[in-house]
Amino acid sequence: MASSMKILVISKYFPPRYGGVESVVYYNAKNLIKKGHKVTVIAFDKGPYRREKFEGVDVVRIPINFEFGAQPISFRLLAEVWKHDFDVCNLHEPNPFANAVTYLMLALRRKPYVVTYHSDILLGGGKREGVQFKLLKIAYKALERLFIFRSAKRIMPTSPQYIEMSDTLPSYRDKLEVIPNGVDLSKYTPSKNWKPNHTILFVGRLIYYKGAQYLIKAMPLVLKKAPDAKLIMAGDGEMRKELEALAKKLGVEKRVNIIGKFRDDVIPEFQKCGVSVLPSIHKSEAFGIVILESMACGVPVITTDISGTVYAAGKAGIIVKPKDSNALAEAIARVITNPKLAREMREKGLAHVKNFDWKKITEKTEKIYRKALER
Repeated sequence: MASSMKILVISKYFPPRYGGVESVVYYNAKNLIKKGHKVTVIAFDKGPYRREKFEGVDVVRIPINFEFGAQPISFRLLAEVWKHDFDVCNLHEPNPFANAVTYLMLALRRKPYVVTYHSDILLGGGKREGVQFKLLKIAYKALERLFIFRSAKRIMPTSPQYIEMSDTLPSYRDKLEVIPNGVDLSKYTPSKNWKPNHTILFVGRLIYYKGAQYLIKAMPLVLKKAPDAKLIMAGDGEMRKELEALAKKLGVEKRVNIIGKFRDDVIPEFQKCGVSVLPSIHKSEAFGIVILESMACGVPVITTDISGTVYAAGKAGIIVKPKDSNALAEAIARVITNPKLAREMREKGLAHVKNFDWKKITEKTEKIYRKALER
């Protein structure tokens, strides 16, 4: 029987704050613990310093002292990494300050580490970069190239597509091993009573790169072919008022319902909708876990041609050009007005998503950790 490992994970945040990276850290930690390993997660938090158990996971929440270039900074991090007993460390990119500090401690302690590479250092969806962000990006890129990636045992991007569009990854092909994001197939399950219908679902933060504005712009065209169609938007964010105003301007406000924040309570929405749409427009959307969650719930999926979203959707989803409301409308109308196609996409999605079961993903991650420990 393989020996157990002591694993230290550095994450920007951790549940109950949810997002793509947080889901990866959470599910891998839970499954690694079930396999007999000891996992400790260090994450930033707006509250006071505390150590706690979160659903069985040892979590050290370190307070954010200030932010620079939208990156959290904590004076506690250096000491926390220094004092912990661990065999291997897992950094999650992008997390510039934390990874730079952790690298220094790892080098001094001569501890092996791997990097899960979620995305390049990007500003929120291609908006204009501020001076702080530009300085941070230049400095950290140099640190990545000269130290962090050079010394990493393995670098784990989440899709082959992201490797090719990354500013960084192609220079380290000999260290790359794709470990995709996953989905909890015991939680996200299909409804036996599902039937093709005209409800369109968007799940995600209401921020620029998610492309929700293009989905709302598609609605007048969708309604011409399916007058009873309705769009449910599960999420919240800085663009909410702007999106509500856009729906009103286009005269579709009665067919667009923004239901606000979400988490596990969105599963029933997945299970009963006619199609799930992820219309992202920028490579800040490095994977799109919502695609897997939708397919696991037996829902047809439409997404855009943005790096990892293509990998997540595979041949089970419909892929359209980003920022193209006409293409989105055409694809949506095609699915919701064609029950035969919708059922075919449902079955393909359910088969495809089995490749992304978190248990399988954790097994692959575990093997990477063991390789990192080989001398």
